Amino acid sequence: MSPLAEVPLPIRLLLVENSPFDARLLCAYLQTSASHIFDVTIAKRLDDAFFFLNSNRAELIILDLLLPDSDGIETLSRLIHHKQTIPVIVLTGFGDENLAREAVRLGAQDYLFKSQLTKEALFRSIHYALERSRVSEALRESEERYALAALAVNDGLWDWNLHSNTVYYSPRWSAMVDLESAITSSPDEWFDRVHPDDLPLVRQAIEEHLAGQSQHMEVEYRMRHRNGSYRWMLSRGAALFDENHQPYRLAGSQSDITARKHTEQRLIYEVQHDSLTSLPNRVLFRKRLQSALQRFNTGALAGFAVLFLDLDRFKTINDSLGHIAGDQLLNAIARRLENCVPPSTTIARLGGDEFAILLDSVSVPADALRIAKRILNALEHPFYMQQHDIFTTGCIGIALSSEVYTEPEEILRDADTAMYRAKEAGMGQYQLFDTAMHTSAMALWRLETDLRQAIERQEFSIHYQPIVSLQNGRLAGFEGLVRWNHPERGLLYPIDFLAVADETGMLATIDRWMIFNGALQLKKWQDQHAEHSVPFLSLNLSDRLVNQQDLPTFMQEVIRDTGIDPSMLKLEITETVVNSDISQLRQTLARLREMNIQLCLDDFGTGYSSLGSLQYYDVDLLKIAAPFVAAMSQESGGMEIVRTIITLAHDRNLQVVAEGVETVQQYAQLQAMQCEFGQGNLFSHSNEANADFANAILI
Repeated sequence: MSPLAEVPLPIRLLLVENSPFDARLLCAYLQTSASHIFDVTIAKRLDDAFFFLNSNRAELIILDLLLPDSDGIETLSRLIHHKQTIPVIVLTGFGDENLAREAVRLGAQDYLFKSQLTKEALFRSIHYALERSRVSEALRESEERYALAALAVNDGLWDWNLHSNTVYYSPRWSAMVDLESAITSSPDEWFDRVHPDDLPLVRQAIEEHLAGQSQHMEVEYRMRHRNGSYRWMLSRGAALFDENHQPYRLAGSQSDITARKHTEQRLIYEVQHDSLTSLPNRVLFRKRLQSALQRFNTGALAGFAVLFLDLDRFKTINDSLGHIAGDQLLNAIARRLENCVPPSTTIARLGGDEFAILLDSVSVPADALRIAKRILNALEHPFYMQQHDIFTTGCIGIALSSEVYTEPEEILRDADTAMYRAKEAGMGQYQLFDTAMHTSAMALWRLETDLRQAIERQEFSIHYQPIVSLQNGRLAGFEGLVRWNHPERGLLYPIDFLAVADETGMLATIDRWMIFNGALQLKKWQDQHAEHSVPFLSLNLSDRLVNQQDLPTFMQEVIRDTGIDPSMLKLEITETVVNSDISQLRQTLARLREMNIQLCLDDFGTGYSSLGSLQYYDVDLLKIAAPFVAAMSQESGGMEIVRTIITLAHDRNLQVVAEGVETVQQYAQLQAMQCEFGQGNLFSHSNEANADFANAILI
C-alpha cells in the first residue's frame, strides 16, 4: 500500500460559534487529535452557516445555541431542518439538562457543556457522532438498494387452500431456491426446506395469524437452496375467514432477503468488532460479560474471571517506529493472545493498547493466575516486524466473579484497578483484585474531586520556611510551601495530593495560585519593612508549569499586578525539568532572567544532570538535596560529596542552599565549607512556618 494511503482524509467540520475565545480553544483541541485531521470552517451567525452549507460539504457540525441571529433550541431546530443528514454536536454554555434532552430529541448527536468540556469528551463525542452517521448512511443506502431491486424482481407468490391443504407456488417462488417448476402442491415443499431452527418461528407466525392474534402473517427464516446452502426469506401473508370466522385460505408472497441479511450481519459485526484486530470490541465484550454474570448469578456458571491487559510503554513503539508498526504489533499480540487461552474465551480490544479477556470457566483463582502468567510469558518473546525484533511487556489486572457484582462495568472497573496496581509494581506484572484496591481507588477519586474544588473554595494556604545565611546566622529568605486545609481531613501536605494534581493536570494551576499569592505576601513585607532589608521569597515551579509557553507572560502579569521587586523572587526548578525539552526550557528561563527573577536548581543530586550541564541553563542558586546533608555525619564519604558539590557550584559562580539542616554539627560543617544558605528543622519546622510566623520573624 502506498504511504499516501495511510494518511487520513481531512474531516470537513463546520464550527458555528460566536465567541472568538471558545472558537480558538476548540480549534486548538481539534489540532491535537491523533486519529483525525480536521478542516474547520467557523461561522459566527446561523445565516453564515446556511450560506456555507448551500455550496459546501460538511461531515460534522459543532453548534453553539446562543448566536446573534438565533437563540436557544430554535437554533438547533432551524439547522437540522436546513441540513438533516449532517450530524450535529451541540456545545453550549447553558447548563440545562432539560435543554440537553430536547436537543437530542430534535436530532443532535450529543450535547456538551462548555464548563465541563475536556479534549477526551470532545473527541469521544466526535467519534461516536461520525460512527453513527456512517452506520446510518450505510443502512439508508442499503434500504434504497433493496427497494429498487424489489421493483425490478417479482416476489414469489403462494396460495394455500386450507380446506384441501394444497398450496400453489408460483414459478418465481420455486426459482428462489432453484427448484423445478413442476413441484407438488404439498405444504411440505415449503416447510421441509425451512431451516430446523427457524421452523418453529414460521409455524408460530402462521398459527397466531390464523387464530386472529395478528392482522398479518410476517416472518423471516432461512430456506434450503437446491445446492444445499440456505438463503434468507421474508414471507408476508393474510388469511380469508368464512362467516363462522374460520380461516379457509392463506395467501401471500415470499421475498429473498439474503443480501439484506448479509448486510445487516456485516454491519452488526463491524459495530461489535475492532476494525484493526477483528477481535470483539467493548460493546460485544460487555454483552458477553453480562451473559456470564447472569449465568453465574443463576447458578448456571460455576465461576469466571476478567483479565485486563495494558501494554507497557506502547507509545514508545509508535513514536520510534511509527503507527503502522504499532498497528502491526497490536495485530500480532491479538493472535498471540488467542493461542494462550481456551477456545471458549472472549478476547476483546477495548481501545489503544488495552485488551480484556473473559475466562468463562474459572472455578478457583489459580486458573485465572495460570492464564495470566501464560500471557505474560508469551509477550516476553520478541515480535519481528519491519526488520526489527520488537520487545514488549504488559501488566494484567484480574477480577474474579462474585455475588457483589450486578453490572459488567463493575467487574471491568475492578480488573482495571488491579491492572494499575500491577503497573505500580513494575513492567510485566499481574495483580489479583481485592476490596482494599477499590477502597483506595474510591479514596483517590474523592481526593481528585475535592482537589478540583479546593482553589475555588480557597482551601490552599502557603507556609513559609526560613532560609538562613550560614555565615552570619541572619534570616535571608523564605521558601513558600503549599498546604491544603481539607474541610474533612485537616491539614494536608504536598505528598498527600501533589501526585494526584499532576496526574489530573491541576498542578500548574496550583503553582500559578502559589506564585501570585506568594508575590502578594512578598509585596506586603516589602511595604511593611521598607526600612529594612526584606528577605527574598523562593517558590517551586512544577515540570508542567515550566513547560507551558505562557509562563513568562504570566510572570510579567504577576509582577505588574502585585508590584513586587522581581529581584527578591527566586523560582525553583528540579533536575527533571532540566532533562526536558532543552531548547524550549532555555528560552523560558532566559525570559525569566530578563525580568530580573532569580532561578534555583532544587534537589540537586536526585536526578541525572551534572553541574557541567548547568552552563546551558544560567541558574543563580543550587540546592543540595536533604539526603546528602544528612549523610555528612552518617557516611564516611558523605562530607566529601557535599564539599565537592559546593566547590563545583562556586566554580560556576552559583550560590548554594543546603536543605534539611537538622543539627548544630551540620550547620558548622556547612559553614566551614562556605555554603551560603541553609534551611531545615534546625531553624523552623515547615509545619509551623505560616504567614504570621514569617511576619513575626521579620518584626
